[in-house]
Amino acid sequence: MSLLREVCCCEDILQSYMDCGIRSYHDPCRIQDDVKTWSKNLQSLLNSSYGRALFRAFLQKEYAEENLDFVLKVDIYRTCSPRKRAKMAWKLYRTFIAIGAPHELNLDILSRKVTDLAMITPHVSTFDTAQKRILNLLENDAYRRFLMWNVYLDLVHTYDVHQNPDEDDETRL
Repeated sequence: MSLLREVCCCEDILQSYMDCGIRSYHDPCRIQDDVKTWSKNLQSLLNSSYGRALFRAFLQKEYAEENLDFVLKVDIYRTCSPRKRAKMAWKLYRTFIAIGAPHELNLDILSRKVTDLAMITPHVSTFDTAQKRILNLLENDAYRRFLMWNVYLDLVHTYDVHQNPDEDDETRL
């Protein structure tokens, strides 16, 4: 039964993605180009708001959404004013880094210790070590599985077929 729910959930996610994301593009070639760039590297995927949304849906399915949340919130943290940054540092720490945090990240002991020490005096680079570790985990694990996810592959295939219908006919001859 849980597999059936997962399939339905993925189909719903893809449909919402198609309804609010892809259809807002005006140029069909841009759709295809955007979707294809996601396979270049994790940063290309994260640079696209639609790619980020689909990757988030994938991570929700994998129960690992907190990793993406942390990475994106650290990027916001770096751009905050020093006054806001101090408050946000403690919120990030309590939410993601601290042992027993509500969305505790799977960090190695060294990354956690470096971040703990940086919290003595929070600064712009307080979460750099932890963020690099999580980005590394995402890139070498979740991102690779995302590229093999049937929802993503269907999306790539959909735009390949719609953009190149004649190629399919020619290759069959």
